[in-house]
Amino acid sequence: MSQTQGAQPRSVSVQGAVCQFALRGAIDDALDDLIIAGADKVTLLKDNRSRTGRLSLSRSQIKNVVNVAGGTRSPEAVSNFIRYQMGRQGGLPWRHPTVNRQVFGREVIADIECEKGGTSTIETATRTVCEKVKAQLQDRNYTTDVTELEREARAQLTALYLGYLNRTYAYCEAMDKDNKNCWDDVARIAKRKGGAA
Repeated sequence: MSQTQGAQPRSVSVQGAVCQFALRGAIDDALDDLIIAGADKVTLLKDNRSRTGRLSLSRSQIKNVVNVAGGTRSPEAVSNFIRYQMGRQGGLPWRHPTVNRQVFGREVIADIECEKGGTSTIETATRTVCEKVKAQLQDRNYTTDVTELEREARAQLTALYLGYLNRTYAYCEAMDKDNKNCWDDVARIAKRKGGAA
């Protein structure tokens, strides 16, 4: 009989090293899905151009959303800021329908807003990450506050998703001037969504 069999599980803070190590590993396992989801949303911006033919959305607008996500654990605060971006005077790229009638800002919000049992990108990733963390903690005879774990996982996943979306858009914005094939690269990544390689 091992030392942990039959013993009461020890509670560990979400900020504790054991939980953070498990959380980091589980989040690393979810990164490909976040990158693919971000690429999928960036493809919506291909034809979102100003009268001069340049892409309408500036990289700094997405970077501002990334900064908000990095500074809060509230998905509602991030969604609220995107709605602000959509509604402000320079927010047309966030709210203008694309060729397939999808609105970039609404699509990003749909990916990050989380309803229990929902299927948004972040909710699905949060559920998977938390299940892995709880299993790892249980194997080591630890428990943690599940609500706090979900909140921390969701915040980190949201910031990462938006960061990867920003990186993908930065690539497209820079390459678009000289090589329109960059959009094909991103579309190939986006097609991997749902596990298709």
